[in-house]
Amino acid sequence: MSRSLATSIDRPCAAALILAALILPSDFTPAIAFEAVAVAPGADPQHCALVGGPLERACQFTCLQADLAALGAAEATSAAGLSHSSHVEVVASRASWETYAGSLCFDPALNRPGEMADTCVQALVQERIAVLENSGMQGGIPFYVVSSHSALPDSDAEGTETWRTARHEINSTRMDANHPFSASFNRLMATVDKGYERLRATEGESILEDPYSDSVLSITPLEIEPERITLSVQSNWEGHGAAHGEFLLEQVHYLPELGREMDASDLFAGNGWQMQLAQLVYDEIYRSGYGLEDWIKTPADVMDIVVQPRRWRFERDELVVQFQIYEIGPYAGGAPEMRLPVSVLAPILADDADRYFL
Repeated sequence: MSRSLATSIDRPCAAALILAALILPSDFTPAIAFEAVAVAPGADPQHCALVGGPLERACQFTCLQADLAALGAAEATSAAGLSHSSHVEVVASRASWETYAGSLCFDPALNRPGEMADTCVQALVQERIAVLENSGMQGGIPFYVVSSHSALPDSDAEGTETWRTARHEINSTRMDANHPFSASFNRLMATVDKGYERLRATEGESILEDPYSDSVLSITPLEIEPERITLSVQSNWEGHGAAHGEFLLEQVHYLPELGREMDASDLFAGNGWQMQLAQLVYDEIYRSGYGLEDWIKTPADVMDIVVQPRRWRFERDELVVQFQIYEIGPYAGGAPEMRLPVSVLAPILADDADRYFL
């Protein structure tokens, strides 16, 4: 057993926590069956029944019982009212997280030096609860979270234990199977997930298979409107040994009436609209002080970027165009946004484009 694990199991918790009462639905069952383990004094076995596999050891810590209770409540809420097929996905996601958290916090081959088991579990539980808050009814539509995870040893850790474990987490959104838009929405999201999952992959077809980096991909509901459902995409990635992490910000726009992702032609029309849009954005870049001649010299340099619907965010009377780090300036400049009033865009907007703005 590694020093960090031995220390964390033997030492008492930093503070005593009062256990919260929790009543779970009678049909709420653990994702993984496991044999009974010795639990902390005062622990409710029902709390511990929420975790399985490696994570069951968390029940040995009195100070984690309130956290496990809160997680149980969040899991139960996220699964409430879902159809059977959707509930199956929720259970699979929970099992993926349990294995991930248990491996990171209790497997000596994956636990990072100095990381105490109880604080490791506590941090991951709080992160998981925050993820599950994206489940539930939003704009009259029932959404739920689907997740996948991996924890891999990095055999090329460059002489430091800090990077010896690669951690990857993907949390995306699905619509309950009973909703009339669910089939087309969920097909789209599965395709979207796979595309982002491959974006940073250096080993195999998925970032989940990469032992040389850490990453978190989150795709969550942002705006639920009758004409448009917009999801926020945030990807954070850090290569082991890199000077700093990198991130990506985009939006996916689903059009319920058409059952598909937004196309540029849904918003813009007319000959040469692409270059006109690029010119407007180019002018705004330099007006706002972001532009550097070494990076952006002509509107053509940004045209391929600004015509992508995933770079657009809709606000009242404005189209916000999202750039990524390094695209129009150095890392220190972050991921700039350029705002264009609808009145300026009017000559190149499609006839019914106004319905997509808030």
